[in-house]
Amino acid sequence: MVGVIEQVKVPDGVLNVTTINHTVYPGTIRRTVIEFEGGLYLYTNGAGVNRYYNSGQGQIPSRPALSLVRDAAHIGFAVGNDTFGPQAFGAVDQQAVAYLNSVRAGAA
Repeated sequence: MVGVIEQVKVPDGVLNVTTINHTVYPGTIRRTVIEFEGGLYLYTNGAGVNRYYNSGQGQIPSRPALSLVRDAAHIGFAVGNDTFGPQAFGAVDQQAVAYLNSVRAGAA
């Protein structure tokens, strides 16, 4: 787990806001449902500070080995966020499609 988010309902969607213990705090992602030419689309847009990648870089005086370990950890967390974040949203998207299809089936 990379941290806790809070969700706020906004027009046509939801806003995910990271809490202070989240890897990319401060960060927000807005997910909006858009209807276009008879199709429904989920649009995801956001920004965050990947603090593990963006903090504490540079040499630690008299401890270059620690600098390398720290920098490797920062890059690992950044790559993890960039890799698994989209996968998590993909899983949520599949759940949304399944829910929408079940609603449509019940309305038929």
